[in-house]
Formats: sequence, C-alpha cells, structure tokens
Amino acid sequence: MHAMSLTGLMVVLLSLFGAAVLPHEMKTRLCLPFAKLAKRHPVGSLAAIVTLLLVARLCCLPVLPKPTPIIPDEHSNLFLAQTLAAGRLANPAHPMGSHFETLFILQRPAYASVYPPVQGAFLATGLVLFHQPWAGVLVSIAAMCTAIVWMLRAYMTRLWALYGGVLAGAGFAVLSYWTNSYWGGAGAAVGGALVFGAFPRILSTGRRRHEAVLGLGLIILANSRPYEGLLAVLPAAFCLALHFSRKTPGRVNALRSQPPVLIFVILAGAILTGCYNWRVTGSPFHLPHSSYMQQYAASPAFVWQRPEVAPEYRDRVLRDAHLSFGIDYSEYSTFTGAARMSFRKLARVAVFYWGPLWPLVLLVLPEFMRERRFRTVLFSVALCLAGILLTVGFQVHYAAPCTSIFILLLTDTFRRLRRQWPWAGGVLAIAAPLAWMGTQALHLREPRPLNSLHFRPTIQASIAAKPGRHVVFVHYSPSHPLGEEWVYNEPDIDRSQIVWARDLGRQINRELVHYYPDRTFWLLEPDYAEPRLSRCTPECTPPQDGLPPSLGH
Repeated sequence: MHAMSLTGLMVVLLSLFGAAVLPHEMKTRLCLPFAKLAKRHPVGSLAAIVTLLLVARLCCLPVLPKPTPIIPDEHSNLFLAQTLAAGRLANPAHPMGSHFETLFILQRPAYASVYPPVQGAFLATGLVLFHQPWAGVLVSIAAMCTAIVWMLRAYMTRLWALYGGVLAGAGFAVLSYWTNSYWGGAGAAVGGALVFGAFPRILSTGRRRHEAVLGLGLIILANSRPYEGLLAVLPAAFCLALHFSRKTPGRVNALRSQPPVLIFVILAGAILTGCYNWRVTGSPFHLPHSSYMQQYAASPAFVWQRPEVAPEYRDRVLRDAHLSFGIDYSEYSTFTGAARMSFRKLARVAVFYWGPLWPLVLLVLPEFMRERRFRTVLFSVALCLAGILLTVGFQVHYAAPCTSIFILLLTDTFRRLRRQWPWAGGVLAIAAPLAWMGTQALHLREPRPLNSLHFRPTIQASIAAKPGRHVVFVHYSPSHPLGEEWVYNEPDIDRSQIVWARDLGRQINRELVHYYPDRTFWLLEPDYAEPRLSRCTPECTPPQDGLPPSLGH
C-alpha cells in the first residue's frame, strides 16, 4: 500500500503541476463546453463519455491485449457464461466427474459454476452478441458508469454527476483489473448504484418506477455479491420501512400503492434466483457456493467459525490448494494478527476505490458525517466493510456493492474543494482522472501474476489443430504452485474436441481411457520451465514424481 500511495502521490503532483501551468483562459475553454453539454444534453453527454472510455480501452489493445483467463475464478465465470449462452442454468453431472474436478466448479449434484449468475450473464451477453466474452466485460463496465451517473444525480447537479462518471471510468474502465480480467466487480457495482440511486428518489418523489429500479438493484446484488450486498442495503431498507410506516395522511396512500410494486419485483427475482439454485444444488434455498464449501472447504469462511475436519480429496493438488486457504484464517488467531489483516483490507479498499486521492476523502469525511443526506450511505459503507472484516478471504471487489457511494464521496470532495478554494479545487478536479488512471497503469500487473497458465491457450490451439478428438492428462509435480489449475473443460464435456483430465494414477486413469476409446491421449507436465506435452498410448503410464514420462512402450 505504501509503494502504491507514494507512486500515486507522485502522479498527482505531476498532474497538478501540468494543470497548474495551463493558463486560466485555456482551462475555461476546456471546461465550459463540458459544462454546457452536461446541462443541455445529459443523456448524450453520458453516452459520449462511456463511448470515449471504451474506445480508449480498445485503443490500448496493441500494448494491452484482451485478457487471458489465469485465475480459477475467471475460469469459473467463463464456464458459467458458456452454460448460460447454451441456454442452460447448469449441466448434468458427468459420470467421470472425479477426473474433471477443479477449483470453484461443482461436479455434484450438477456440473456448474459455484458463483452467482450476474457476472456469467454479462460474459454470456458478450458470447452471444459478439462471440467474445470480453465484450461482456466492456458491456458491464459501460452499464456501471451509466448507473453511477444516474445514482449521483440524486445527490448533486448534472455537471458533478457527469464528472463522477468520468472519475468512475478513469478508475475502473480502462486499466483496472475489473476491465482486464473476467473476475467481476462491475455487476455488483451496477446493483448497488441502482439501489442507492432509487432510495433518495423514493423518499422525495415516491414514484413507482423508482420502486422497480430499487427491486432490480436488489436482485442484481443478490445474484452477484449476496453477503456484502445484503449488509450494504440494510440501512436503506430500514429508512424506507420507517418512511412508509409513518401514519401521516399523505403517506398512507403511498404505503398502500408503492410497496406492492417493490414486493412484486423482489418476488419475481426471488423466484428466478430460486430456480437457478434449484438447478445447481437441488434446493432453491441452497446456494451453489455453500454446496461447494460443504464438499471441498478445509477452512472456515468467517473468522468466528471453528475449523472442521478437512474432507477427503481425490487429488493432492486440489487438497493443497484448499488447505492453503486456511493460511489467512490462522492470522486471526491473535488480536495483533486480526488487527493487521483488518488494516490491510481497509487500506486496499481505500487505495482501490479512491486511488491516490484517498487522503482527500478521509480529510473531508467528518463533513460528510455531519450532513443528513449522506448518513444512510455512510452507514451502508460502514456495515459492508464491517462484514468484509469478518470474512477470512478478501478481494477488493467484495466491496463492489458500495462502488457508487465511494464515487459519490470522491466527487463531493472535489465539489467542496472547488467551492472553498476555486483555483486549487479546479486544478485538482482536472488532474484527478489522469492521476487515478496513471496509478492504475503503474499497478496493472499486480492482480494478474505471470505463471505457466499463459501457455495454456497455445498448447490447446496446437492440440486442436490435430485431427480427431483428444484427452489431456495433466500431471503436476510435487512443487506445483498453488492455484495454478489447468483442468478446465467446456460445459458439454463429451462433445468437446479436447478434454482436460487430472492424473489420478494408472488404475483410475484407465476408467477414462475406456470411457473415451476413440480419442487420442496426451500427457501434459506444466511444471517445467516450458510445459511439456507428450503423446501417449491408451496404456499410458503417468510419470512418477520427479521422473520423465513413460509413453507406454
């Protein structure tokens, strides 16, 4: 965090210097058209900004190509997208499922992703419309920026709301890992923006369409980040319940007419969510992730839970990967370790959602707390972060339901600075998007470490170029890095040209050899400096650890 903050501070200072040396007339000429466009054509200006951000990312393709899935979570989301694009919510369990076990994908009771369907739905949209899942990522980013601007307009003027959209785009739409991976984050941000944008509008106008938008936002949160989303919306839900429960004559009709709209939307979403859970786990009330935790988890998900006996794993690499998840849990065994982990989480959230500008927001935070219109959203952020501190694992997109609130606080910080110190605040407002984008560029590689999985697309293409259909046994060495998983298959395994399977030993591998008598078999060893691929006979004997492969001669 310290290195990122220092680098971001340097970028801010350079950007401030560049903005400060501009003549006042030039800054006026740059800002005046933007202000006029925002006031006269808010929809067109928003569309122009979103288009500009997406074009900026596409222009980076020569030096920053579309992402290659590396992290197991990405493969799971892509698997879900392929399933949805094929018109299914889940896939039948495969009779040889033990050979295809992998991280974050269920084999029983259905062959399905463990993650909620929102991110997969965005990726499936890219697959169906553009034959490219990354296009779905760009669609989700565009939807996020649009929803954030709509949310901000409930709290500030059109001009500042549009400026908030520029900040969101600079922070997340070009160089952030939300755009340059298939991990997710934008979907939950859309749901949060809809909820926190509809909430003040309901209190002030009480229109039914805002009830429907609120319900839609709740459905998106329930199917993207259900735990953090629930905590984030509780303060708003409490305020709405209090608002409708007041027995003044003017609100009795609203109590009778509006809640049914919200209830209807939520009920429809609950039915759809229950259908998805039922197709995956066999129960509408049992989440896929919960089923996965029951079958594979070796450590608790929350700090207050007690560790249970680890399940029996068929594969050593899967066992080691799941046991490694308990490293973070051990940090919470002492007060000092828990405090250190909590501080790291909060620091990562502040740096990611506010970039190098987080000291400014913290400086103005007491003023936010004194204003009534910000209290509910501040409680939402506090409750969401408190819930995150109680979880063992952590990634910054866990706080995605509060993305629009983070942008609201950042935008309003600049509004206050501009009002109190017009020249300095204006210069900083001009420099901020560039500074944030520069910080993201400097630290783009952090969430996507280089490993042997970068060779997987090349190896798969070389096998696909050969005639016939194939099975690739993946043999890991004892020193195989944790989390580098090669065994990922398409939803319809038997119709796939290439099937990736775990090396479970000669006797168990024969089951798969007999199941696919018409396929060519390969042996992959990914733990050399460059992964080795060897052709083997149907009687292929996987190598002993540390020995070269036997090709069955």
